[in-house]
Amino acid sequence: MKHRIRLFGIVALIAAIGLSVSGCLNSANRAALGDAITAANALLDNTEKSILAHDIEKTGIKPVDALHIACAITAKCDYLITVDGRMTKYRNNRIVVCSPVDFINREAKHDE
Repeated sequence: MKHRIRLFGIVALIAAIGLSVSGCLNSANRAALGDAITAANALLDNTEKSILAHDIEKTGIKPVDALHIACAITAKCDYLITVDGRMTKYRNNRIVVCSPVDFINREAKHDE
């Protein structure tokens, strides 16, 4: 059976890209990016996601990574694919957090 894969929106992507490149931006662009991330997170703000993100943080995941995982879980994603090795260590029965290579290998095994 194929796994259902959903994209949970551009909001988390904005945050992920912003945090990845924030060290390369000048202060004005960094501030503008921060405003965009804040606005994007407000669109996703709800009690379930906030509680879930807080619980995920308790496992040692950084706050912004916990938010990404919580967004994916609340969007009912089967997978969250990331190149962040620390995030791939997160274990939960509601979602699989894995690298692109691990995802491809998992799907190849399902097709066999």
